[in-house]
This record gives sequence, structure tokens and C-alpha cells, in this order.
Amino acid sequence: MKTAIPSINLSKYQREISDKAKKLLDTHKKVGLDLFTRGGKSYIAMDLVEHLVEKHGCNQIAVIAPKCAADNLRANQFRSFKYKDKITFVNKELLSRHVNLQEYLENNDCDSPDVIIFDEAHTMFGTNIHNQLTSESEFINSKFIIAMTATEYNNLTGINSLSLLVGKQNVIHFTLSDGIREGIINPVKYIPSIMNWDASCFTYLANLKNLYNIKSNSYLFNLIDELEEKIGRHSDNLEDEIVNHIKNKVNIDSSSGGRVFVFFNTINDVINHEVVITNIIKRLYDYWGNKPVKVNYFTYVSGNSKEDDEDILRVIGDKSKPDTIDVIATVNRGAMSIHPSDVHFGMIMCSTKSIQRYMQSIGRLINLKGYDAN
Repeated sequence: MKTAIPSINLSKYQREISDKAKKLLDTHKKVGLDLFTRGGKSYIAMDLVEHLVEKHGCNQIAVIAPKCAADNLRANQFRSFKYKDKITFVNKELLSRHVNLQEYLENNDCDSPDVIIFDEAHTMFGTNIHNQLTSESEFINSKFIIAMTATEYNNLTGINSLSLLVGKQNVIHFTLSDGIREGIINPVKYIPSIMNWDASCFTYLANLKNLYNIKSNSYLFNLIDELEEKIGRHSDNLEDEIVNHIKNKVNIDSSSGGRVFVFFNTINDVINHEVVITNIIKRLYDYWGNKPVKVNYFTYVSGNSKEDDEDILRVIGDKSKPDTIDVIATVNRGAMSIHPSDVHFGMIMCSTKSIQRYMQSIGRLINLKGYDAN
């Protein structure tokens, strides 16, 4: 029998992963993709959907994903997919509100899905969503299942999402380390810093100075001055602090343009730091000997309108423009599934105890060899 020629243009390692996945789907109807960020999970998924449609006659596909991921798939990867009309997107946030998946699909022209795709599968195991999926397990397990993520463990519960959704034996792993070892991606360079501290500490020290006479307590004051220096209070100016910390540790050419991610704890931080971050970017690229750069500051947050998000995704979905830096400012988990090309660097201006959340942030900075700017 003549083998069908796939229409999705995959690289060598992606094709090898897809071929393994097809065998698992043909045999067990389930596959999990544990693939590093920017590794092409969405394109592999499209190749698998094409296989299921053309070999198994599948006609309806449900994609369950966080809203930001679903919007990005619609606007970019799946936009020109030849079977896009067979796909129904479901925001996973609906399941957290105990919406019945089967009923929702029936009400949205997907009454009998043959395939269910879980994108960012690690987000599916908060308590409410987990309970909802468990209550509909018979319906879900009767379908072909494709589950994919770059961090298979859930942030809060530690549950291995891929093992639960498709079974440990049906998971294909290709990690960040695999990508670096095989020369697919450039390692991320880290510039560690301690630039965030408890401001109340300095308030307390200032109160001590006010409480004691400087002449009679010179020893105490010397200790306070030393403490202030050691914990990093070099400047009251955040802009100066960050520029001085970064400028001599790296040198970046902006002639082809590029992108910068900035992660904050809250949406208010994203909005309130626009002027400071814009000034930092302009000063850094100027220090590195570039022409004056144009800075586009995009607030990619949950409060955006659909139109705002579509505009942002359209801009960062294309190659960067010369002497232009697109800043994607977001909360520390808000840029999931966003993979613009030509990312120059990122600033993590927030804290987290979650290694999964941290890796999701770092994943935005991954550059592919032979595609992204150096």
C-alpha cells in the first residue's frame, strides 16, 4: 500500500517523535508528548490529527487548553491547518467551574468527538478540573487522546498529568537537555541576581537610626551601614539598578529586532512598570552600541480583550522588525504557549516556589538554532 505523504513540515526529530506517536495511537489510542518548550508540540499534534483523520476516519476533534493557549493555537499554528474546521476549542477554565464536557461539546457542534487533545496537560489537575475529568472518564477514555506539555507535573498537586491521562507507557519524552545535546536549541544563559528584598527591613533600619544618637552609637550605625550594603541596596532607582546589573554581562545586536519577556507577580505590576521597563530596554540597547530602538510594550494579561490579545499574537507571531524590541510583559505564568521568535532575553521580576512555573517562564526564552536570531 502506498504511504501517504504528510502535509505538515516537521524537522527530523519532530518527525521521529510523530512516527512513534502514531504507532502508540494506532495500538493504544493514547499518546503523551513531554516535549521542551518551542519543541513543536502543536505541529506534531497537527500531524497526528492528519493521521487520525486520514487513516482512522476521525471527523471531530476537541482541543482542551487554557484560554491563552487556545487563543494562540487558533491565531497561529492552527490558523492555516487544512482540518481546522473539524476542531472545537474548549477553554479548560470551563471545567474548573464544573461544566460538563460532553454537554458543552454537544452545544458547540462537536456532539461526537473522535479525538480529544489536552494542551498544557499539567494544568488539568487542579482539584475542580481533576474531579470533572474523573466524572467523565468513561466518555474521555473512549476517544483517541493526545496529551502534551513541557512540564508534565501539575504546579500545585505534583500529579504527573501525562501518566494519568494516557498511561506512563504511552508517554514520549524529549526534554530541554535532549534538545541541547542534539544541537537543536541554544542553552539559556543565566545572569543571577538578588535585586529584590523586603522593603520593611530598610524601614526598620531607618527607625533604628532615628531612635539612637549617631555619636554615641557609631558601632551600631557602622553595622547598619554594612548590613544595608550587603543586602543589595545600591540605589533607590530600580531603573539604574537593573541597567547596571545587566549591561556588562551581555551584548546584544538589535539591528534585526527582537523580543524581551518580563515576568511580574501581578497584573498591576505589569501595568505600572511600563515606563521603567521601556527606559531600561532603550538604555541597554544604546549601551550595547545599537541605533535607538523602538520599544513596543505589550501587556499580555488575563484582563485583555480578545481583540487586544489577537493584536499582540499577530505581531509576535511574525519575525521581529529591524531596530524594534517587542516587550511581552506578563505575570509569571501568563505567557504559556507563547513562542515568539528572536527572543533576546527575559527578566524574571517575581518569585515562585514552583519549579514547573519557573520552567514555563524560562521556556519563553528558548531559541532554536538556524531559525532565531543569535
